Amino acid sequence: MGLFAADTPRNLLVSRSPVRTVNQRSLPTRRNLGNLVCVELSTQSDSFCVQDSILHMTLNRLKTRLRTLCVLTLLALALTASASSLNHSYGPPVLTSLTVSPYVVFGGNSSTGTVTLSGPAPAAGIIVALSSDLTTVTVPTSVTLASGQTSVKFTINTTPISQVTFGSITAKLNGVTKTAIITVSAPVLTGLTLSQSTVQGSKSAVATLTLSSPAPAGGLAISMSASTTVAAFLNSVIVPAGKTSVTFTIITIPLTTKTSDTITATFGTASVSAPLTITP
Repeated sequence: MGLFAADTPRNLLVSRSPVRTVNQRSLPTRRNLGNLVCVELSTQSDSFCVQDSILHMTLNRLKTRLRTLCVLTLLALALTASASSLNHSYGPPVLTSLTVSPYVVFGGNSSTGTVTLSGPAPAAGIIVALSSDLTTVTVPTSVTLASGQTSVKFTINTTPISQVTFGSITAKLNGVTKTAIITVSAPVLTGLTLSQSTVQGSKSAVATLTLSSPAPAGGLAISMSASTTVAAFLNSVIVPAGKTSVTFTIITIPLTTKTSDTITATFGTASVSAPLTITP
């Protein structure tokens, strides 16, 4: 009723009973009668009839208004999303990641950490706080990203240790915390070399032990053994603290026949060997 009253022209034709109600549903029913369109109401015998062209014009007006409303609604949503995006883009950058490479390092060696932001640092720069949960791993208390920077690197220092240790590095900025794992490994025995592979009995040779990283405080004890009894040396050789190698002397006994010996060094699960031939 409100639709036709507001939108149809004045040449609306109303008939009191020339068209009887044939549909008992509660919704209006539209029927064509020549060039008239009648809407029958199920609650009474009255019908409203308008010229078909006028009805189409009215419906077209309604469709136009609905399209306009849809366009305005979509425009409003787009503007809201754009404003939100602008606010995010031009707001202060946030801490997005902290990485450590390599994340497995031998004690006494260093690694590199990288702090990354969501966007460029402002003109005044940004300070990111750093910390480590291991006493054997040290990092700067903070790093500064200069204006326009989105990331910055820093050095992670470790101290020699006697057994593998797991820890983490933490970065904090404006309530956002990022953490990266770091593993500090103990030295690994990597080599045993002899100054000469053949030596005359009663003569000596010089052996050198090598580690993958510096020995920790107090030094690192390396167990020694031989396959025969013709070579004499200490049962244990100490690599001094902070050193990656040590030398020691192998003494042989006089022999009447040529003898082959194997010198072996062991630390943890790693062993290295070197052949030694003793001649008369």
